[in-house]
Amino acid sequence: MIRIGIVDDEEIMRLKIHQCIKEILKEQESVEIRSYDCAEDFLEEVQKKTRFDFRYSDAGNEWIRVGKKITKRCAESLYHLYYCVYGICGGKL
Repeated sequence: MIRIGIVDDEEIMRLKIHQCIKEILKEQESVEIRSYDCAEDFLEEVQKKTRFDFRYSDAGNEWIRVGKKITKRCAESLYHLYYCVYGICGGKL
């Protein structure tokens, strides 16, 4: 199963990204997408040992700071994907 977390304080962005991911991965049988309106909620979920493969969030400093905390607490297998009005970049922190 592929588990994806979307973290953005703007609901419209969470919905748009969710739609795009579903469209891109429509052939995948087991994909779980969870949305969070703040980085702390996502961090709590990770601390409960919920495994994520990808995390999408906007490229603000707060999200990058939390991304580093997440990497310290969980597997190296989590890919962080940051987006802004100019595009998407990502990798492991």
